[in-house]
Amino acid sequence: MKVLVTGAGGFLGQAVVRACTAAGHEVVAMIRPMGRDPFAAPVTVVRGDLRQVGPWRTQLDGVEAVIHCAAATGGTWRRSSQGPSPQRKTCLR
Repeated sequence: MKVLVTGAGGFLGQAVVRACTAAGHEVVAMIRPMGRDPFAAPVTVVRGDLRQVGPWRTQLDGVEAVIHCAAATGGTWRRSSQGPSPQRKTCLR
């Protein structure tokens, strides 16, 4: 199964990526645009920001499951009251 792991550069995300690859899944690991890449093949690393629609969306083709480990760890953020974000809509397709 092809699995997208958001927040894959974080502590929890890295553990989830290791578990998924150990279980034989094809993993697409999404990390921050400036994040370090802690993974080796066969993990596909995608750099992007979930808060922005970007070229990372093209890497979602064939993804059958999403494990969302990304989280705001500081700074400011807002919850949208305007319904699903474009990113959530993409994942729901």
